[in-house]
Amino acid sequence: MNALLLTSYYLVYRSLFMYVGISIFVAALVLGFGQESMHPFVVLLTLLLVSIPAMEVIKHESKSGYDKFVLTMPVNRAHIVFGHYLFYLAVLAIGIVITTVTFFVYFIVVEESYMQLLVQIAPSIMLVLLIGALIFPLLYLLGPEKSDGVLIVAAGAAILVSFLMERVVSNLVFERLAFNEAETSSMVVYSLTFVLIGLILYILSFLIALSVYKRKEF
Repeated sequence: MNALLLTSYYLVYRSLFMYVGISIFVAALVLGFGQESMHPFVVLLTLLLVSIPAMEVIKHESKSGYDKFVLTMPVNRAHIVFGHYLFYLAVLAIGIVITTVTFFVYFIVVEESYMQLLVQIAPSIMLVLLIGALIFPLLYLLGPEKSDGVLIVAAGAAILVSFLMERVVSNLVFERLAFNEAETSSMVVYSLTFVLIGLILYILSFLIALSVYKRKEF
């Protein structure tokens, strides 16, 4: 598994460093000179930019012929699919760390509550998980040569689902369960609900992708 993760890293490490640099620059620029209304956009943009290289791993594997070579290694197809999903989570974690550190410094400077970051980052984490949950099964099914189109479709569908989920979660937490928006514990529950939904859908996606990949012929 370590070999699979390292291979994924070396296939995209240049673009990964590039997108990390861009995301840090954009976040610092907007936090320094932009309006507060742009903060949720910055959070989402940072996570998306850092996650893009992980979405390109399968395309690079196909171009290099590694997708066929890896089948000759002492790993099964479940390991290969799990490696893709795990690498995506690892890259997303990098984006979360970058976002957290950047905003934490900002909130210290402006003396605002860190709870705003939790409320802003949780829906973005769910959205990025949804994109990953959609893109991997589609890439296995349609092929990496259609990766650009798959990314557009996955992003569009994920945004729509995320918007609907945000309304459902808000209704559930603050109306049905009668949590108070002014309480910190309520906002923690609200935020973690998004992350939990994203993780559940991501796990379901892994099971679907594994089924598709096991039937895939090279």
